[in-house]
Amino acid sequence: MQIKSNFKMSAKEQEYYLNALKEKEGTLDNISEVYFSLNKNNNDVDVDYTIKEPKFERIRRITGYLTGDLNRWNNAKQAEEHDRIKHI
Repeated sequence: MQIKSNFKMSAKEQEYYLNALKEKEGTLDNISEVYFSLNKNNNDVDVDYTIKEPKFERIRRITGYLTGDLNRWNNAKQAEEHDRIKHI
C-alpha cells in the first residue's frame, strides 16, 4: 500500500488513521493507496484512499453448465462444447 501526505505526521498518528480506515473497510488488503491531507479551514485530516479492482472471472453457461474455464472439463465435454452451434 502506498501512503502519501501533504503535511508532516507522526508514525503514531498515521497508524491511528490507518486503524480507523481498517475498521471502516474491514481490511487494508484491498486498498492500494492512501492520501492524507490537512484541511486548512478547520484543521481536520481528510483521508482519501483507492480500492484495488477486484479480480473478475467471466462465468458462462455452456451446454447446461455454469463455468468460468474449460480446462477442468473432460475430453467428451470439451468436444461437446467445440461442436455446439454458437449463436451470436
